[in-house]
Amino acid sequence: MNSRRLHREETLQQMRTPLHLLVLLGFICQGYTFGSLLAPALYALVWYLCLLRRRPAAFLPAGVEEMITLLAMFAAYRFGADFGYNRLVFIGNAMVVFQAMYLLRPLQLREKMYSVAVAMIHLAVGSQVIVDYEFVLVLGATLVLVPSVLFNLEAERHHGTGLGVTRRPLNWPELACLVCFMAAFFVFCPRFRVMGATNPLTGGAGQRQEEQVDMVSGGGATDDRILFRIEGQNLTYLKQSALDTWDGRTWTASRAILTPRRQPRHGDITGTYRRTVRLISVQAMGNVLPVDGYVVRMDGEFYPRPVIAEHGGAMAMFGTHHSISYAYWTRISAPTETLSARDRARYLLIPAASQPLRTWLDGLLGRVKDPQQIAAKLARHFRENHAYQVGAPALDRFNPVDDFVLNRREGHCERFASALAVLLRMRGVPARVGLGWIAAERNAIGGFYTVRSRHGHAWTEAWIDGKGWVICDATPYGLEITRERRPLSLTVYEWVEYVWYAKIVEFSVSDQASVLGWLIETAQTGIAAAAQYGVMVVGTGLLLVLTVLVPRVWRRRRRRQDDPTRQRHREVQEARHFYGRLLRILAHQKLERRPGLTPLEFLVQIEAAGHPRLDDIRALTQDFCEVRYGEHALSDETRAHIEERLARLRRATRQ
Repeated sequence: MNSRRLHREETLQQMRTPLHLLVLLGFICQGYTFGSLLAPALYALVWYLCLLRRRPAAFLPAGVEEMITLLAMFAAYRFGADFGYNRLVFIGNAMVVFQAMYLLRPLQLREKMYSVAVAMIHLAVGSQVIVDYEFVLVLGATLVLVPSVLFNLEAERHHGTGLGVTRRPLNWPELACLVCFMAAFFVFCPRFRVMGATNPLTGGAGQRQEEQVDMVSGGGATDDRILFRIEGQNLTYLKQSALDTWDGRTWTASRAILTPRRQPRHGDITGTYRRTVRLISVQAMGNVLPVDGYVVRMDGEFYPRPVIAEHGGAMAMFGTHHSISYAYWTRISAPTETLSARDRARYLLIPAASQPLRTWLDGLLGRVKDPQQIAAKLARHFRENHAYQVGAPALDRFNPVDDFVLNRREGHCERFASALAVLLRMRGVPARVGLGWIAAERNAIGGFYTVRSRHGHAWTEAWIDGKGWVICDATPYGLEITRERRPLSLTVYEWVEYVWYAKIVEFSVSDQASVLGWLIETAQTGIAAAAQYGVMVVGTGLLLVLTVLVPRVWRRRRRRQDDPTRQRHREVQEARHFYGRLLRILAHQKLERRPGLTPLEFLVQIEAAGHPRLDDIRALTQDFCEVRYGEHALSDETRAHIEERLARLRRATRQ
């Protein structure tokens, strides 16, 4: 019973140490990368269980811990992407295994430093994940724990043992400097947010798109702000989202159309088109990732991987506040799909239409029943009989479709897309309004397209059985806007900017693979040349190494060894090391050296306690003082005596 109680008290004491509390904080931060509260709780439980099963000494053979850590890192890198997570972030979960093994046994000073470094990595990950009030709690805990941990490590490095404090409060000058630094960093440095507070894959809701189309308004002027750049062949309509709810005046997006449907991860890219995109104005994009066609695969530095929504566009799980680049592979035509009865009813739902509009529609279409022919005939009618105009007079707010179709035959693309979608639904064809952009501005040098705010476009999508959603563009200009040209000076400037950001600043994994392939090819060429010229090349290289490099390295190493300053420094470090071992052994015997005590004063305290191995402690203290302060040299005989005395003290501790 006493041994169990003693073990419980020792466990509670270990839990209160700053180092272990910092490890716990890192576990919680890493757990937040899963986007739910369950993972931090499980990681905290792992931390508790490891300390509960803590052993008095290492119990695994040498090298086993390192092997387990490497295997965990490999598994995290290999399988992390399969769960929709950034591989490098997921490696942090492998470092949890590393920390857990360190929690199971006492650590040397260097191992404690490694543990602190891993905990700081977990905290850095947490600063990107935790964005609500929890971040303030993590920041406050970090400000308390990190100074205490570093203070203890510094004390152990100089005095051989930690001071045993649970925290080391900051004094007012340090606190003022820290607050000023944090304020300056917050004000002057860019604030990036790579993840939001919710995750649709773990029960949350993604960032809801607030786009809507008001058919009554005449449309406003757009600006030249660059939204993104895209490179690829045969670009079609670049989708942002789609709207499926019509109230008689405005199109909006229901929650159903924003529902994530699939993750484009490992699709077959045979016969697809590859596009590369770099988002510029990410604040204006939210969590939208522009794509066209039917996306098969997407690659990029996403966390977690993006999803394809029900409307066919791509969405990042979290909005970002810094420029990102990604690539995707797409097919122009979608595979055969089906539309459920529930979704069909949703895409046919409209308020009751007026009699004049129904009469006009019956007169135009006659007996045409085929949905694709209906859509083509209506789109052709609008292109031939209506005019495109931004800033056209407002329509009748109660019957905007009637006013646009029958009376005022002019307006912007949103009016054409809205009217066509309503008319298709009136004829029993499921329809919705698509929103996005048209790649209109091609750089003649780089071959990429710059997409600006004024390139925004709206179109209609009609459901055709056997073909899926088919784009029907009733706007008179249609894709003709892609013929826009830029002056040569701006073309050169934008090309240089594109190369700088896409190929230098955002050097991606695919770029790394290309460079690695080039290096491998170069090495293979060199090996082939060496094989061809054989002995001459190898012999010349070895002769150069033996006659020039080896003697120089040897002379430099001897000079360093003969340097008295370096020799003195090594001996002092060795003395600190064996005296630190002595202090750790005494700490296990409940004899801890208080801050400020000199070695001789600590020896007097031990003598007063009547330690059974006092002679060994006195001799070790004398050896330390002679080397550290008397500048004596350590002989091999003295080193042997030191090891014998430490071994006797260690055996006395186990008894």
